[in-house]
Amino acid sequence: MRRLPDALSQVEVYALLQQFRPATLNGLRNLATVLLMLRAGLRVSEVSHLRPADLDRQTARLMIRNGKGDKDRAVFLDPELLAVVGLWLEKRPAGEWLVCSLRRGVRGYGTATYAGQFTSRGIQQMLARASKTAGVRRVHPHMLRHTFATTELTRGVPLNQLQADLGHSWLSTTAIYLHLVDGQREQSARERKPLGIVT
Repeated sequence: MRRLPDALSQVEVYALLQQFRPATLNGLRNLATVLLMLRAGLRVSEVSHLRPADLDRQTARLMIRNGKGDKDRAVFLDPELLAVVGLWLEKRPAGEWLVCSLRRGVRGYGTATYAGQFTSRGIQQMLARASKTAGVRRVHPHMLRHTFATTELTRGVPLNQLQADLGHSWLSTTAIYLHLVDGQREQSARERKPLGIVT
């Protein structure tokens, strides 16, 4: 039997996000990184390989190039995520990668030195530290993607749209997330208005 994806609760999400202070360059970079997985469903490797030119800020369209299976896809950022990523783009040091490593000792929005790609391993380590400080279970990047998927289904996003957002080749891969929202589906069934055919 296939293992169900592990999503975060809203309490865990809130506690985790409190660890990233957007008033500092590191905090803003970390917040943008986490939100790209949590609010756009990107894989950690996809975040790590983004370039500034991949984002069209006018249309909020983000191109994921050479994703899993070497496929390209577009995702659209919500206004809050676009604002955070846009601010990061304005404040970050110039360089090849959208999400980059920073030299130690950077405080506030002062002068920072670009230190290359923020690797998948670096993102995993950042998340592990943040989840420990937040007092929640150890969060790994794919849990943020799982949380995005379950949140979108709970909001009523059609399964085929979610498939496109996640970049899944098969709808059956996306359908596994339906099991995580069974509670909401059960509650929805109980709340349906009766037709008045049974007395």
